[in-house]
Amino acid sequence: MKTKVMKAIAEYSLLERGDTVIAAVSGGADSVSLLHFLFTNRDELGITLRACHVNHNLRGEESVRDRDFVKRLCADGRIPLDILEEDIAALAKERGLSQEECGREVRYAFFEDLSRKYRARIATAHTLSDSAETVLFHLARGTGLAGLQGIPPKRGNIIRPLLFCSREDIETYCVHNNISFVTDSTNLETVYSRNKIRHIVVPALCEINPAFLQAVSRVSRLARQDNDCLNALASKELQSRKTPEGTNLSAPDGIHPAVLSRMAALLLAEQGIGPSEKEIVLLTDVMEGKSGKAQFSESLYAEKAGAVLKFSRKTEEAEPVFREIPLQEGTFEPINGVIIHAELINCENFENFKKTHRNLLKNVINYDNIKSNPVIRARREHDKISLFPRGVTKSLKKLYNEAKIPVSLRDKIPVAADESGVLWASGFGCDSRAALVSGCRALCITVTYKRNRAET
Repeated sequence: MKTKVMKAIAEYSLLERGDTVIAAVSGGADSVSLLHFLFTNRDELGITLRACHVNHNLRGEESVRDRDFVKRLCADGRIPLDILEEDIAALAKERGLSQEECGREVRYAFFEDLSRKYRARIATAHTLSDSAETVLFHLARGTGLAGLQGIPPKRGNIIRPLLFCSREDIETYCVHNNISFVTDSTNLETVYSRNKIRHIVVPALCEINPAFLQAVSRVSRLARQDNDCLNALASKELQSRKTPEGTNLSAPDGIHPAVLSRMAALLLAEQGIGPSEKEIVLLTDVMEGKSGKAQFSESLYAEKAGAVLKFSRKTEEAEPVFREIPLQEGTFEPINGVIIHAELINCENFENFKKTHRNLLKNVINYDNIKSNPVIRARREHDKISLFPRGVTKSLKKLYNEAKIPVSLRDKIPVAADESGVLWASGFGCDSRAALVSGCRALCITVTYKRNRAET
């Protein structure tokens, strides 16, 4: 296994001497092998090693067992460990996502926070087997070259040193190094699509071709090369056709369809749209002259006049500006359609307060912890919040993105702040420093939106 991992590190520039590396450790065989490899080879690699663990709280005592196992493992090796506790079931319901999607969002947001905090690379334990399963999953749903690429060895600060090791390689490594690990019982259940692929489809394909995993790896590598090449050709073709008036698309039938569709994707990305296949086909039809005009949002249009493709945005009346007001008791309307009522409530006993005012918990802040110049205002570009009780710092932009709040509404969401930053964001709750404690004064902020939309 060491030869494969070292080759991957060198070939894809996954690590450099002096790097801080945070191993994402679930407690399973793959992640424990990753941690063991990085720990035993840290001097040779010239790295500083840390670890992190996310407890999704989806499997009751088993989740606690996994967390405690990782704690002991890192304590034995004196490896610094960061742990995130999250109620994924509740959060998934709140965000309208599947538990799998929500768990992935939470993990990668946590990785991003740690990467910034420690200026580190995050190493995940994805293997050759995981990548092959991903390719098969994409094939089952229908995919192009992008889906055939599998899991990339590197994406930003995320690295995958085990990506060219099979699950058998991992098992052999664990036996030879006397490595103990825990097993997630849900990995054995074939009710999940990925588990069906892992336990039924892959073994059947390995019977047909014992080197199936390596074959998929070659397909993924070639797909990455071909996709990169086509994207480069599309970018070059697009740049050569740019004019002050728009994009010159004379003789579009001379552009290969594979390049034309990627040009459409690039043009839409320039307009801030992460395009779906439907949107790419829509724009491609306009580029080829099959349709004269297409709409991509409430205000964004693409139109081909003669040979020139132009994007335009429908102009609307300027939105009213959110008026900044002092954070104090009273009723205010800082922007048309948004009414704010603030009231002080004594919080002599926090546990009793939670029971009595459960429906208000997202709308109360510790008034005694507010610093000078508190205000109610709209969001600002670099606003961040460490939401209580999660304690993970995120920008308001990212928070709103995750909650899928339309961009047009984001500047109408009230934010409470003082000289130290954001205290509270309507609909999300308070910052950790503004959390209630027994004996404090609680400022309850109720926001009512006209047209029957209210938050209490």
